[in-house]
Amino acid sequence: MTMAVPQPAFKVGDCRTTSREQRTWHRLEADLVRRSGLKKEETAITSSHHVVLLNVQGNCERGEYFIDGRNAGFVPRKPGAILFVPAGCSWRGW
Repeated sequence: MTMAVPQPAFKVGDCRTTSREQRTWHRLEADLVRRSGLKKEETAITSSHHVVLLNVQGNCERGEYFIDGRNAGFVPRKPGAILFVPAGCSWRGW
């Protein structure tokens, strides 16, 4: 992923990132982020490419999503849930 706008961190909050692995396959880039904790955590992404977030483990039951500063509604996520962020959009959520 090429970040269009510099971000202080991909994820910030009371949760702790325990590891982050990056992989590339041809034109696809992937980040696997493992974290611990159940408290509020904010995520911010701005990319010139499409971004797909896959919730591998754990539930996301409360929060807010914003795309380009507008409320995008919240949908609870369970393991296997996918979140798509279109290229050129700024996505922020907790």
